[in-house]
Amino acid sequence: MAIFYADVEAAKTELAAAQKFAGNAGSDLVAVGLGNAFKLASEGQAMVVPGKSELMAAGAPEDAQPMGQEVPLFFCTELRTDESGLPLFMSHSDCAAAVGAAWRSMEISPLALQGVVEQLAAVSDPETCGFSFVPPTASLKHIQQYLGNGIYMREVKEGE
Repeated sequence: MAIFYADVEAAKTELAAAQKFAGNAGSDLVAVGLGNAFKLASEGQAMVVPGKSELMAAGAPEDAQPMGQEVPLFFCTELRTDESGLPLFMSHSDCAAAVGAAWRSMEISPLALQGVVEQLAAVSDPETCGFSFVPPTASLKHIQQYLGNGIYMREVKEGE
């Protein structure tokens, strides 16, 4: 079963442990889109593991284990824009930074990824759903470092 980590630092920690345990220094992290990871998880072929700090920000107790938990997304209705709709952040700290940049007090609320997907499935045109997913800044930085080291990406259309 493939395991996808929503927290890149947790993924790095698990990779280091796996390399030490198995002696497989050739392993590495690969960025995968949330949609593809979720699809594989819903088919029972993978698991998407949320970050521990995101779980706690969503209300889970400190001793909650991320493995097997729902992936929380964070939003603030006052951040909605006409162009991109309501941003749904995978990182609570990124959402808090966006709220802090607004210069006024606003409430951050969590949603479960599963619930958002169910809402998207209920609309006839997902492009008009009014959501935009915001990947974690830490993940984007990790990907950017790889791109700077000669690793490349190409856009892959569904079914390819």
